Amino acid sequence: MRFKYYMAFVVIFCAVLGIYAYTLELGNFTLTLPNNRNLNLPVTLWLIIIVLIFCLCSSLLFASSWANTLIQSYRTRNDFNHLFSQINEQALNKPIESRVYKNADISELSKILARFYLKPRLDSKECFEPKIDKLFENYKDVMNGKNVDLRAYNLSKENKFFIQNLKNKIQSDNKFAFNALSENNPQEIKDFALIQILSNGSAKDLERLFSLQITYNASMKPSLIQAFVAHSDVFNAQNLSDICKQMHFCAQDYVELAQQSQNILQPDAWYKLFELLANNDEHAENALFYVMFELEMIEKAKERRALHGKDEYRLIDAYLDLKESGKHYPLDIFFNQCNI
Repeated sequence: MRFKYYMAFVVIFCAVLGIYAYTLELGNFTLTLPNNRNLNLPVTLWLIIIVLIFCLCSSLLFASSWANTLIQSYRTRNDFNHLFSQINEQALNKPIESRVYKNADISELSKILARFYLKPRLDSKECFEPKIDKLFENYKDVMNGKNVDLRAYNLSKENKFFIQNLKNKIQSDNKFAFNALSENNPQEIKDFALIQILSNGSAKDLERLFSLQITYNASMKPSLIQAFVAHSDVFNAQNLSDICKQMHFCAQDYVELAQQSQNILQPDAWYKLFELLANNDEHAENALFYVMFELEMIEKAKERRALHGKDEYRLIDAYLDLKESGKHYPLDIFFNQCNI
């Protein structure tokens, strides 16, 4: 029964009881108090006082029950909020914070969930719990390539969700890619920013990049070749050679660079570039032979071949022998592996 209904019933009951008792003319009743004073009141009034005292006591019981229910509801809701926070932490690969639960069942559920890896099901329906639904919305946006404000989640820079979101921002803004290079970010982010600038940067972006003290690695090889093909005029031969060596270009990488750059460089510039690359790095030797064969510089190729040992570059010898015998085969047959 609701408390207000109960109080309404008490008022009506006391009124009816008082009227009824008054019609009975029960007279007065004298109560002797501890200080020897007498309290003389009509019996009707005494009945109403007794009923009111009873109602007051029962009201206190109602109030204590209501207060206890309110406290339990608050504690349960607070425990659920703790549990939702734990789910968020697990879904975001964050360390699980230690929390105190008032409800034993929710505490047990928390311990069980802590033993699992949780991953959001993006195709699931909304649960109408704001914390969870907001997480799903943000997670879906990040996975779809959008940049989302994740400050509310307080993620570390090593967090995979944070890293993916930062990658999305880098992809959409080359200026931010330079910021990512200069800030204290994980190496994965810096490498991604470098690849982004090399792959999609303008000539001005590349000039700015080459003015910085940057460490390159092997994962950036395709992006470097793409950058050179798009903006070869930004590169100078020595700079290109230094970067290729940092990226640990193998023979086939240099050959791919030669193949990709064939149609964007003049024959003389093409040859001079790969001559310098080969002089700086022996792994570029095969690419130089490829360039000379494409340009029909057979005598120069023979002179270059004579600089190496007899047991080296046997496929180059095979190509020269076939050439002298008047047989012609596609160059790709002889330049399809790193170590020739």
